[in-house]
Amino acid sequence: MNKFWLFVILFIFIFVQGCGSGSDSLENNLSSQDHLEKAEFLYQNKEYENSILEFTEAIKKDSLNAKAYYERGLAYLSLEDYENAIDDFTQAIKLRPYVSAAYFARGIAYFTLIDYEKALIDFDEAILLDPNYVYAYINRGNIKVIQDDFDAALKDYNIALTMETSSSYFYERRGYLYFLMEQYAKSKADFSRALLLNPESGFAYFKRAQINFIEEKYELAINDYSQAIRINSDDYSSLAARGWLYKLTDQYELALADLNSAIELKSDFSSAYNNRAYVYIDLGEYELALDSVNEAIKIKPLAAYVDTRGDVYKSMQESALMCEDYRVACDLDAEISCQKMTENC
Repeated sequence: MNKFWLFVILFIFIFVQGCGSGSDSLENNLSSQDHLEKAEFLYQNKEYENSILEFTEAIKKDSLNAKAYYERGLAYLSLEDYENAIDDFTQAIKLRPYVSAAYFARGIAYFTLIDYEKALIDFDEAILLDPNYVYAYINRGNIKVIQDDFDAALKDYNIALTMETSSSYFYERRGYLYFLMEQYAKSKADFSRALLLNPESGFAYFKRAQINFIEEKYELAINDYSQAIRINSDDYSSLAARGWLYKLTDQYELALADLNSAIELKSDFSSAYNNRAYVYIDLGEYELALDSVNEAIKIKPLAAYVDTRGDVYKSMQESALMCEDYRVACDLDAEISCQKMTENC
């Protein structure tokens, strides 16, 4: 599961005033609350395995301690041990069924396990118990996006943004939804707002660049991809996209540099090999173009790549090979290849 989909803020508000020295005799005399406070201290310091041991001791001393089950569940969640997390959140809910945070946390665990129906039930319950639970709205909206229920997702995102207007993530989520709905002006506005709130959001730059590309605003798109790459120099998707834009604007050396970098970062990046072939065609380097597109086909034998190889053969004036590739691509339902075959073969 791509963790970008999840936006979890689960705080444990505690005041630790001394957790003991750890001797056996002292440990035996610790109360459930003492173990709980030690566990919370360890959790806050990201010592999740050790915190689980202390939460467990707290539960041994008091099997009705709902807070210990809930917080141990958070530790398991932090360790990506989702099944144990769900078990603990479920126990916490049995002991205290009116605490919205436990439903929300269990919903996150189900979400991560791609059990969207159970996650929705828990987010619904969290919202029923606390109608102002903004993160439940956001994550419920995220599931609705996955399920292509865009109207329901938009409703949840809008509710969340009426409660919290300073979260760049919320604007990114709605901006992405508008992008999927092809409402590009609204999408760009949300990504721009997200960038005002968080100028280091590579995702917002990347998506706004895609919109600028669709609108054929190539320089703006290049600038946004460049910002995304500045934030993450290993962003091979932005490198490949910027490389293609450099090709479209006749900046071939820059195009090759970006596409080569993208391929170096992701050796099976088939579309980068395919696009690099077109740069080589424009440069008259047909053998290099052929090598590049053959690599794309080897990685993923798509009709589009076979069509590209047909274009390479056309540039090389290899008519028989050109027509064969256009025919194969046409048989694979590439309409443009059928058209090319009619025009050239």
